[in-house]
Amino acid sequence: MSRQGPTVLEPVRSAFVAAFLSFLLPGLGHAYLRRWLRATLWMALPVLGFLAGAATIASAGRKEALARLVDPDVLSTLLLIVIVDAAYRMLAVLDAWRLARDPVIGTSTTRTTSTLGLLAIALVLVGSHVAAAMPVRLAMDVVGTFDGGGDTSEIPDVGELPADVQDLVRASAPPSTPAGRGDPSGVPPTAEPTGAIEPWDRSKRLDILLVGLDSGRPGERTFLTDTMMVVSIDPETGRMALISLPRDTVGVPLPKTPDFRKARAVYGDRYAGRINSLYITARLRDDLFPGNDAQRGYRTLMGALSELYGLDIGHYVSVDLNSFRGAVNTFGGLVMDVELPLLDDGYSASDGRGHLKLYVPPGIQRMNGQESLAYARSRKSTSDFDRAARQQYVVDALRDQVELDSLLEPGTIPELRQQFEQYVTTNIPAKMLPQLVLLATELDTRRPQSLVLSPSNGFSTIQADYDIRPNIAKIRRAVKNVFKSGSKKPAAEATAAPVSLSAPVSPPSPSLPVEP
Repeated sequence: MSRQGPTVLEPVRSAFVAAFLSFLLPGLGHAYLRRWLRATLWMALPVLGFLAGAATIASAGRKEALARLVDPDVLSTLLLIVIVDAAYRMLAVLDAWRLARDPVIGTSTTRTTSTLGLLAIALVLVGSHVAAAMPVRLAMDVVGTFDGGGDTSEIPDVGELPADVQDLVRASAPPSTPAGRGDPSGVPPTAEPTGAIEPWDRSKRLDILLVGLDSGRPGERTFLTDTMMVVSIDPETGRMALISLPRDTVGVPLPKTPDFRKARAVYGDRYAGRINSLYITARLRDDLFPGNDAQRGYRTLMGALSELYGLDIGHYVSVDLNSFRGAVNTFGGLVMDVELPLLDDGYSASDGRGHLKLYVPPGIQRMNGQESLAYARSRKSTSDFDRAARQQYVVDALRDQVELDSLLEPGTIPELRQQFEQYVTTNIPAKMLPQLVLLATELDTRRPQSLVLSPSNGFSTIQADYDIRPNIAKIRRAVKNVFKSGSKKPAAEATAAPVSLSAPVSPPSPSLPVEP
């Protein structure tokens, strides 16, 4: 009788396949192994979670569900779900692999291969969940910049400011504190509260102040708010208006609220200086204006413009113009339809090149960040009102031409996050972001309103030294009725002629006297 050698049995079910199937869906590998009870138990949690998520989206609606993705609580929950899902799938994979792998079945080679396959699945599982968590974490970082601390930069010395602003800052200052800061006793003052921000319930117009800070030029420290634009949105009609005030406006009324009583006692009912100096004046005079060092300037500026316009401006977004340049470059430039040529023989570049000859020809062209910023900033050969109109046009173009798909392109969100954290300050609460995102989808972009409060329309008069005195009654009427009439041509779409930063040509005739 001949003897037969030992029989090597192959596994009935592959441990690698069982582990891989449970990686795709916890419990699926157990079903492959015909362990039905375990399969049901492992599948229960992800299936129930999927159904709950689908029900939430169905009840809220697609737009509202997407808007909730910028809610900080929702983002935290999503990140937690990604972490829990990774751990849950890993346990399901290990359990399925353990059940399929019998140490007395198969050869050492097959068992080694199965183990290596398990390690590969584990690496893919961890890597895929890290990739899924990254955009959530980036979004949390961006959202986390809201509710920020305001202007945390070092408060400048009064001597660094223009002479006329120095006089305003020093107005009625105690003798021992020439800059007007602090108490003569030397005891640091207790900062007054910044003022509670009332939640917006969509029952009234939403008014947000956009502040443009022209800083970052070599050898200069700029503390003046040269761009002040209010975005006003009517939630009932979805219409939006941009309201621009010339930076040289004088005699803007100070808020009549009790917390500005000390400031009104010194400066009177109206601020005698140009409006672009009110921010730094308030920030340096903690003995007169309410709020802490970070928020006092913005709070005062919002209060003064609210008084002038007859609005309730409770939110601001302060943007260093360097961030605008970076954002435009991130989105690949802006297509602009330039109606009138623009010449500036002494344009001050912000990249260290000094004064340049800027020429923007008429026609449709694509501008990069530096070119679009130059187009929005230049004012030497035109008036400040022309510049305000160009700034509104550039803001409209950026809003119209940026789409959701471009935000989802690789590298876009990290780049915008860096720009936002470095150059943007706002007091908009993070919990308000879903409302704003939802509101953005409802805006009527066909009828944006543009209101530049210039002397040519009777909103103000030009006095000596190019001081602009506002007609407050007429401004309030225009702001109140801004949505009742008028329209604006949408930004054009097409291609390309470059902006020149070189040779001059004859400039167009300015619509108003050129600012000195």
